[in-house]
Amino acid sequence: MEDDKVRISKKWLQQLSKGAGSPVDVLTSQSLKVIHAQKGLMRCRFVVSEKLADGNGNWHVGAMATLIDNIAGATVHSFAGKIRPTLDFSMSYYSSAKIQVHFFS
Repeated sequence: MEDDKVRISKKWLQQLSKGAGSPVDVLTSQSLKVIHAQKGLMRCRFVVSEKLADGNGNWHVGAMATLIDNIAGATVHSFAGKIRPTLDFSMSYYSSAKIQVHFFS
């Protein structure tokens, strides 16, 4: 049986991908699919949409950070029970990510 916190976290991400949420969160989560959810782990599949491209056709770093923040927040909720935790994380961009690329996290 799936834990309630895990179920709520998974449902929240799925609702974002279907258009329920703030405009920025919805835009960055449109193709997100939760593949596996458990306490402390969210495994997702995502295709970078053309709507998320910067002027050079790469995945906009702000859109990338928003998606990572949403997945991280849902993951923390899956074990802590809070959907809007304060997180301290850093991201390093080693190369550009092109649109229409499939990602798994």
